[in-house]
Amino acid sequence: MMHGNISNHVSATFGFMCEDFVLLYREGGITDRVLNFIVGKNRRVEVNKDAVSIMEHLYRNTEYTVDLIIHEDNYEDFKPIIDNLPFSRVVCYNRYSQITARLNVGDLTYVVDGNDERRGLLNSEYAIHPSAVHSIIRKGG
Repeated sequence: MMHGNISNHVSATFGFMCEDFVLLYREGGITDRVLNFIVGKNRRVEVNKDAVSIMEHLYRNTEYTVDLIIHEDNYEDFKPIIDNLPFSRVVCYNRYSQITARLNVGDLTYVVDGNDERRGLLNSEYAIHPSAVHSIIRKGG
């Protein structure tokens, strides 16, 4: 219930892709590549502050639902990191077609991803770039 609204109308859901968008892999130099090989790529991730700030704004200041979309193989590795992120639920997937199906059914309204190639694989007009989020909020979802 946001701003005293007690209607049954379900608001829009913004799903944020976790891998390579909310959580970025460290792959800058040769030392990063060696450490990724030794320690493991999933243990050396850093949080994308731009993506988290959009998530924080949606979660705290709007009536929209924020979901975190994560590959189910990475969920256990990322669980300690994502516990502090602002989201309502975790959506796990095996294939991109599962995310597309959720978009088509209406379980997810929008998928926010900074990766152009992955947005193309989702094959939906509702797979959006982070820069489009604020214009959608202004329009009312």
